[in-house]
Amino acid sequence: MKLYHGSANTNIKIKSQYPSRYGFTALFLTEDQNLALNYAKHKRGALYEVEIMHPEIKLNFGGKSTYHHHQDFIKILKYYKNMGYPSIRINNALDSPNIKTIAPGIYSIVVVFNPKIITNIKKISTHRR
Repeated sequence: MKLYHGSANTNIKIKSQYPSRYGFTALFLTEDQNLALNYAKHKRGALYEVEIMHPEIKLNFGGKSTYHHHQDFIKILKYYKNMGYPSIRINNALDSPNIKTIAPGIYSIVVVFNPKIITNIKKISTHRR
C-alpha cells in the first residue's frame, strides 16, 4: 500500500522508533499526497512516499476534526497501540497541518505503530525555507 508522509525530519529511514507529538511512537500517513505535502511545507521538512502492508483495523471518524476532537483521536490511537496492532486506518477524519492557514479536508489517515510493516520509504521532495 503506497502512502505519503509530510515531516519536519528530512532524513527518515526505516527504523524502530518514530516519535510523535502525542507522547508515543507512531508514523502518520495518508493516501492524499497534497495533504502530506502541506504538512511537509508547514513543517519546513520533507515529503515521503511510504509503502506498508495493509492495516488490519479500519475505523470511521465520522468527519470529526483531529484538532477539535483531539482527545477522542488520541484515545483511539492509544487503545489500538496498547492492544498491539501494528497499524490502523482512520477514515473520514477532518485534518489539516494548520487549520488557521490551510483549509481542512476529509481524509483517511493511516497510523503505523510497528515499523516492521514498512517495506519502503523514499524522499520525494524537501521544503526548507
